[in-house]
Amino acid sequence: MNQPSKPFYFKKFTIKQDYCLMKVGTDSVLLGAWVDVANASKVLDIGTGTGILALMVAQRNELVKIHAVEIDEQSALQSLENCKMSLWSDRIVVYHKSIQEFCKIRLEQYDHIISNPPFFVNGTLSNDKTRNTARHALDLTHTEILRSSDILLKKEGSLSLILPLTEGREFIGEAIGFGFYCNNMTEVYPKENKAVARLLMRFSRQATPIKIDQLIIQKSDEGNDYTEPYKELTKDFYKIL
Repeated sequence: MNQPSKPFYFKKFTIKQDYCLMKVGTDSVLLGAWVDVANASKVLDIGTGTGILALMVAQRNELVKIHAVEIDEQSALQSLENCKMSLWSDRIVVYHKSIQEFCKIRLEQYDHIISNPPFFVNGTLSNDKTRNTARHALDLTHTEILRSSDILLKKEGSLSLILPLTEGREFIGEAIGFGFYCNNMTEVYPKENKAVARLLMRFSRQATPIKIDQLIIQKSDEGNDYTEPYKELTKDFYKIL
């Protein structure tokens, strides 16, 4: 029998993850710390999972209101629990719906949309349907993210997400067909001697040259050998790094 997943304790909030399909991971922390929400008043989190991105955004911007959408019932309930016991419960609303359903009921638009989406688009499916829902773009395809963003994002708004290198490049190409252009990109390296593992990307409807920089997480294979830029990026969230 699998042991229940332990809560993950950040500096200012706690993530319970017993029932969530996907647990707290580096990808969400990277995106939540990297995304620029300083001037946003309304943010949408697509596929919120544990609620970690919504909570990170709420911590970083004391005025922003966040709507978090999650298709899986157990994950939606747990993200609701995590948000309710946070300092920012009055600013986060969790919806147990697919993004397609959500598009039909929401009339307002958002300054920023964020997502840590499924990315094994062409990978081998497991026999666990619920895990497939979280790990594969079956219910939340990249096309659906772009289509819903086209509906829900303000004209001058931004879309930010994190994807592996190959999927990220494919997303950039597909986004152009929806009128979205990648303006900012951070190439994330797990270690100094490794290849790019993730792309942090911000899109808008303005076709400007991409500003690209790099982030290395660890200096070497030794434990806790984190780089100063990574520690600086995540210092407001991790208790110990």
